[in-house]
Amino acid sequence: MAVIDVIIPVYNTAREVLGRSLGSVRRQSFVDWRAIVVDDGSRSETAEYLDSTASEDPRFLVIHQKNAGASAARNRGLDESTSPYVSFVDSDDELSVDFFQDAIRELEAHGADLYVAGIQLAQDHTIVRTRQAREGVHVLSGEEDMRPVLDYAISSLPRRADSVLGSAWMARLCPKVFRREIACRFRLNTGVRISEDSLFAFETYTECQTIVVDSKIGYTVNLVPNSLSRDKDPKRTFDDQQDLLAAFSADRDRWTGLGFADAYRIRLLMIFLTMHKAIAQMTPSPGERYRRYRTLLQTDAFREDLPRIDLSAYVKAAPGRVTRHKRVMSAILKLPGFLRTAGVWLDSLFYGK
Repeated sequence: MAVIDVIIPVYNTAREVLGRSLGSVRRQSFVDWRAIVVDDGSRSETAEYLDSTASEDPRFLVIHQKNAGASAARNRGLDESTSPYVSFVDSDDELSVDFFQDAIRELEAHGADLYVAGIQLAQDHTIVRTRQAREGVHVLSGEEDMRPVLDYAISSLPRRADSVLGSAWMARLCPKVFRREIACRFRLNTGVRISEDSLFAFETYTECQTIVVDSKIGYTVNLVPNSLSRDKDPKRTFDDQQDLLAAFSADRDRWTGLGFADAYRIRLLMIFLTMHKAIAQMTPSPGERYRRYRTLLQTDAFREDLPRIDLSAYVKAAPGRVTRHKRVMSAILKLPGFLRTAGVWLDSLFYGK
């Protein structure tokens, strides 16, 4: 049995891109891995390429299924997983050569449930951004350490300016290695197209006793045009955010009951801002925009929680990152005056229209 299973959902990924992704797994310095590649109803040429890869290297297990979406493909991978540890890779991204080796070393050394590496974003083979913890390897254990992790994962904002988490990408499946017995307690929500991995990550954090956060870059996100997570169609964006809102707000009582009310509300604000921008982009008429803004703000989740948001702790920790949030919140807190002018000045304030 392999030490780590890496789950890779594939749907019509360009052969060159897919080859680089699978190649980054094959080149790992730690060799005791198994790749569970779930072909989610791809075209025949993609399916044939995957089968050819598996015939060359038996560590690749290829599963073909009818198209059901990335979440269903990842869930199928979890169903097939048997190794002590499990990780996820998107089929257009790449692993650093020592990612598995670093992860297994730190997980075993500290008896940890989760390893988180740094991540870099690349476009046309050029690094455009990095997301990583403060320099070094940080072992977080116990409620005092773990609560800030979940708070940061939900809100994407630190409560402390000196947080060791830095800008680590906590609210995603990648670049992480999970203890399988924890990861397999949960499944990804197949009714959500975007940020479904965030919902999964939130769940797993509640079960982790110890995590290791490493500043070393272990994963490269390739910003591929037309990628699902980077879809720019405003109608699709709005619909996807609506599904995410329904799924996330369904757990409102849980997150607020656990003491993460502020983090929960900040995540709601991010969803609201994305939906607001989508409305602005697809609705040219100011009057129609106003009507849609008003309808949006009357959504139960927004109406009840946005006016109660408290950004004070986050402002002290990261003042520059919450300035935009504070501006829109100052408008929301002035309801209904906000509703009378939202169609005009909010577009100007945030989107230069």
